[in-house]
Amino acid sequence: MRSPTLIAACLCALTTSTYAQQTHTDLSITHTFQDAEQSSTFPILIDTPANFDHTTHHAVFLYHGGYLSDPHWTVPGSYTQNDEVIHITIDGQPTKDADTIAQALVNTGYAVVRYGSIHTDPDPDALPRPISFPQTVELASLVWDKALEELDITPDHCITLGHSLGAARAIITAPNAAGHIILAGAYITPTMHSPHKLVRDAPQSSADYDQSGSTEPFESAAYHAINNNQTRTHPSFTNNNHSYDWPSDILIENQTPTLALWGSLDATSYHAPVLAHLYNEANLESKLTTHYFHTLGHNLSAEENGRIDKIDPAVIDSITDWLIKHYPNE
Repeated sequence: MRSPTLIAACLCALTTSTYAQQTHTDLSITHTFQDAEQSSTFPILIDTPANFDHTTHHAVFLYHGGYLSDPHWTVPGSYTQNDEVIHITIDGQPTKDADTIAQALVNTGYAVVRYGSIHTDPDPDALPRPISFPQTVELASLVWDKALEELDITPDHCITLGHSLGAARAIITAPNAAGHIILAGAYITPTMHSPHKLVRDAPQSSADYDQSGSTEPFESAAYHAINNNQTRTHPSFTNNNHSYDWPSDILIENQTPTLALWGSLDATSYHAPVLAHLYNEANLESKLTTHYFHTLGHNLSAEENGRIDKIDPAVIDSITDWLIKHYPNE
């Protein structure tokens, strides 16, 4: 994927500073995608705790959802449309969930790698250039290689943490990571691509997968897929004429320990029971830890009239508890 003719190799450390017994490093990576007219520069942020030992400690790589994001996973508090202020978040303030996750992980003793897919441009008025999913995989692979080199660490000491489409991107990019953390993962299993269509077409019969005492739409969709042998409706994950192995297939083949966190209000959560079903078929139940949060949505935050909140602290606790159990820093 990464041939010399396609890549402009400009990788440089910009600043290194120490705050509160941790080291923060800003990097940049400049890359020319195939058929692009010019190169693009993307930021990488690395935070390491005090006394980090690359031979015994672990690093967590954060992969944002969607296609474009800054390294902080910023969601603006509001935007203006036709002179009307439209709130996105419940309190009207921006969220930076990657910063919250990163600080909790560093405080627990893990190095953290974050990156952004919004390029910097010399023209301040230039809009971000959209990149395709294959290009986001290409960029993530470059970030992975650069961060491994910067930290002088091997993949068996690295764990990926991806939100939404970022979870699929993480598993595809770093299949040899020591572990994977899935936050509201999208495109994880070989079922229907649209969770909303699957939910809409599913009958009301269901199972209470999240043990909440009630039936959520994602449960009807998952029940329908599992009981009608529709857990593999697509042979591969195809996007922009590029085909990838399904993340669930990669996880099962490598028998990678995986933590999967889902919000019960999220239609995408139909992947959760399907993923558990596939693990059970492979007799790998012990490799998958699944946790549902009954009152949270796709951002693993509270939701109110379509608005979101910051990532729930209970989600952060689940992440750190699982990491400490499976990947202690000796």
